Amino acid sequence: MTTPTATTQAGSQMSPGPRGWPILRATLRQNRIATGLACFYIILIVFVVGLMFPVLRDVNFLALLSTPVGAALVGGASVQSDNLFATFLSIEFYGVWYCLMFGGFLAYIAGGAIARSIEDGSIDFILTRSFSRSRFYMEQWAAVLLIALIMSLWSLLSVYLATVLFEGAQLEWKWVLLTQLVLGAFFVFVAGLGLLISSFVNASRAAGGIVISVLVLAYLMQTLGSLTDRFHWMEQLSPLYYAPSARVLVNHELVWWHPVVLIGLGLVLMLAGLVVFNRRDIAE
Repeated sequence: MTTPTATTQAGSQMSPGPRGWPILRATLRQNRIATGLACFYIILIVFVVGLMFPVLRDVNFLALLSTPVGAALVGGASVQSDNLFATFLSIEFYGVWYCLMFGGFLAYIAGGAIARSIEDGSIDFILTRSFSRSRFYMEQWAAVLLIALIMSLWSLLSVYLATVLFEGAQLEWKWVLLTQLVLGAFFVFVAGLGLLISSFVNASRAAGGIVISVLVLAYLMQTLGSLTDRFHWMEQLSPLYYAPSARVLVNHELVWWHPVVLIGLGLVLMLAGLVVFNRRDIAE
């Protein structure tokens, strides 16, 4: 006769629980279209900049950047450089547009990471398969960071191809890499914010929309703060202030603690989301 203890032990040996990174892989599959679209727009914009560069080489774009409006376009910095391609790239690709557009893609993905599973009811099935809430949450976060890494590496590859294919498109790669690292720190912040929102919002589109709205608000604060000294405090409250990619790429200026602030905020927001997700009642 088989004792209950023996049956339990046999059952645990036959069903060791999920191994590997199933939630991470599933999240990557679910967001492959959004990731592919982001990569498509990355290479499209970079190549458009390369195609426009010979035509606009004689246009005095640097004069535009000496105005407050022009400075706002590239993140609130007064840009002065002889490298026209780096200047064009900072306006059309890097700068606040990169944070808004591709940070927006990542924000939508991160906002829907947990909310999608709650919305379609799959969270109940997942958590009954020996998954803890913490593991589910951390695999979602790792997947979002991996998507951010893919977008960053694809950006570097696209910029490299532009320098190879288009005449006169020269860059100092030390500063390009530092620029991408600063933007990577901004992606960590977006991932943490998205997971926090997703931890207590049940609708994936609503959660993604909220995170994107936060980025738009940050852009408005950055723009208004850079136009006048009266609202400079508003600029410093914006996370975009700590990701001055154009200033790094063109002016070769980097304040080391700015990306540290973004990474620290991202980690704090991620941990806050983990606490909220572990304590909330999913059946609500």
